[in-house]
Amino acid sequence: MNLIGFQTVKHHSIEYVLKNALDGKLSAFEIFFDGFLPRDIIPSFINKLNEYRINEELLFTVHSPIIELKDSKWINAMKDSLNFAQKIKANLLTVHAEPKIDLLVSKIKPFLRLCFASYPKLRIGIENTHYTSCEKFNNLMMSLREYPNVGITFDIGHAQLAPLYSKTKLKDPLAYLKNLKSPILECHLHNNDGVHDNHLSITDKKGIINIKEILRELIIHRDFNGPIIFEYFREHMEKDLSYLQKILHDVAIK
Repeated sequence: MNLIGFQTVKHHSIEYVLKNALDGKLSAFEIFFDGFLPRDIIPSFINKLNEYRINEELLFTVHSPIIELKDSKWINAMKDSLNFAQKIKANLLTVHAEPKIDLLVSKIKPFLRLCFASYPKLRIGIENTHYTSCEKFNNLMMSLREYPNVGITFDIGHAQLAPLYSKTKLKDPLAYLKNLKSPILECHLHNNDGVHDNHLSITDKKGIINIKEILRELIIHRDFNGPIIFEYFREHMEKDLSYLQKILHDVAIK
């Protein structure tokens, strides 16, 4: 059974979202450095996170900050994210892909070597964005095939938007998923209106993505058993959780 988790959001504290995850009996939790950085988390709170991890049997994952590759702060932000992931014994670190594949490969390879030297158990998930077509994303992953711990953080919403923002022959997120060549380590779950990356609830009627068919493809045909992370948060997520759990139940019995 896939683990389900929440992701931090910048309009609430980490602890607030984490408490909601624990109240919902979730078993995964992703810390996304969006609006804050690893250095902003004080040592005593890192200790508290580790207590939660042990006592609640939580799986932690980390999402590195989204910083332009040309920014001189990029490598330090990645190193700080790695250091933080080590401290909380995270299972996976997500890094956003970039449309400039050659530049990304040249910058990320030294970082991957550092990752595997300092924290060999850590897996690295490269996340598809709406600017990276499936074809371009496969080329990126092929360039990183020498690193066995590298796979994909598959973002459902971004796959929906890729035909609008990138050159591709694939016209929907299911086709995008079916054509990915590398293993998928984590799934980011949200919906959108087909135009904007607006991270809608999976129960929102404005969302146009068929979430059930995507998860069926992931779990049944891709043998995906990684965490499914809600990449949005709102008050009273019970409806979203129930909806996802029903989908997962239906997928499992068919």
